[in-house]
Amino acid sequence: MRRGWPVCCAFLATLSCAGLRHLEITVGPVAPHPARLLAVYPVELRFEAPAYRSFELSSDLIDAALATGRLMVVGPAEFQVLDRAHSSLYGGTDLSGKLGALRLKPSMVVGLRTWIERREQRGSQQLYDAAGKPRGQARSAEVTYVVHEDLIGPDADEPLIEGSAEALVDPFGDHPPADDAPELREAVKALFGELLWRIASGLNLVPQVTRPPFDADWVPWAEERFAMPGRPALQTQLSAMDPVSAEATRLLRLSYFEPDLATERQNAMLALPAGLWVRAASGKIADAGLRAGDLITHVEDEHAVGPQTFPRWASVEPIVNVRVLRDGAVVKLRIPAQ
Repeated sequence: MRRGWPVCCAFLATLSCAGLRHLEITVGPVAPHPARLLAVYPVELRFEAPAYRSFELSSDLIDAALATGRLMVVGPAEFQVLDRAHSSLYGGTDLSGKLGALRLKPSMVVGLRTWIERREQRGSQQLYDAAGKPRGQARSAEVTYVVHEDLIGPDADEPLIEGSAEALVDPFGDHPPADDAPELREAVKALFGELLWRIASGLNLVPQVTRPPFDADWVPWAEERFAMPGRPALQTQLSAMDPVSAEATRLLRLSYFEPDLATERQNAMLALPAGLWVRAASGKIADAGLRAGDLITHVEDEHAVGPQTFPRWASVEPIVNVRVLRDGAVVKLRIPAQ
């Protein structure tokens, strides 16, 4: 058994025990092969919702995949979906162009496709006062999200594994301002954990780099540029707002990703481009020139659109080339992978 594999199993078991309702799993044909890279498709929301909600839920799946310690990840802002209905990866995306630089074979990639339906049941109840006289009606809406996910391989005519589960939103729950359905967020991650738990032995997963060797906060403004068919980018909506409303909206979306970030650091992020904002660098990382306050905007000439970009390259390169924004100037550095 590979060193560290029990930790991955424990993590997946935790994800898959998150109280999923009406869980259904179907396992398809899985030929054992080493999976290294997970392509997280944009979450498809089959109800009225802005594009940024798809980006946010996709980012939750990226976090869950990185936390296993066994997968490099490419996210929805890093590859193009050409045909979502296609049964295999390379017939429906432009992923093949990423494999050469990462030294991956086509068989080493799997894709995670997620789509979500929303069901709402409205009802009313007669209310009575202490004397038993009618005093009006209370109306309520019960919202259930049905989450579907499947893992697809490069050649299969059907998913390697697929599953569905329900997330019931508590209308009286203490929901944060940035997320009116945290139950959905947890269900999306839990279902992914269940799928990967059941199929992990067939994918022959091995350890990967999962976090940068420096302390940094993700500046998630790639979300503002993300759009889907019929759903414009948040950037378009922000441009139509007055400055105060636009700033409040950006801070609210930022709190989805960084809820515990100090207010002053959140406010400072508003003036930064997307990337990884370094808090601290020490040892050989500092010797390589990285400093607190640097903003990593590019990794190996790719935009640092999410926390997955640096670890992906660090999994295949001992030294990673980055571009840093420092005091208004662009600085090129070579950072040890670990």
